Amino acid sequence: MKKKCMLMMLLFFGFLLMCRCPDCHSFKCQCSDEASCEKIEATEPVYAAEKELAAEKELADEKEMTVEDKIIAKCDTYEVDSTLALAISRLETGNFTSDAYVYGNNVGGISVDEVPMGFDTLDEGVEVFVNNLKVNYYNEGLNDVDEIAQKYCPANEKQWAETVKALMKEISK
Repeated sequence: MKKKCMLMMLLFFGFLLMCRCPDCHSFKCQCSDEASCEKIEATEPVYAAEKELAAEKELADEKEMTVEDKIIAKCDTYEVDSTLALAISRLETGNFTSDAYVYGNNVGGISVDEVPMGFDTLDEGVEVFVNNLKVNYYNEGLNDVDEIAQKYCPANEKQWAETVKALMKEISK
């Protein structure tokens, strides 16, 4: 009998803990207009483990983006032609196989004094690459492949431009 009574009390108090005012979100209504608090709704408690799982799922969804998806998304942000950016990225990384890309998250072959830069994360590498296109090329009126080639790869501009154009055609299909 004691066990049955204890169980009933636990259920009753558990139900009370799950009830709250939908307006003031208090267990005991603190609204000035009690008419608006006539309905008390029962809510499911949110457990820390559920929050953790939701955060992990969000992180997993983010991780599922390919490097190309990340470049396209950043191009949308900076209003840069994503086909052009993808073509440059493919060329400069050997289709995402170069050491600079694999070990340094460098998606655009960005270098200082012919030494490729390294980035802590892929997102940082994508950010720097697309921002570089926007600031140092688009903002200076260079948005045509041939114009960009003169500055991006002056030592081999004609071949670089032709390769980028061919990659752009391939990407567009």
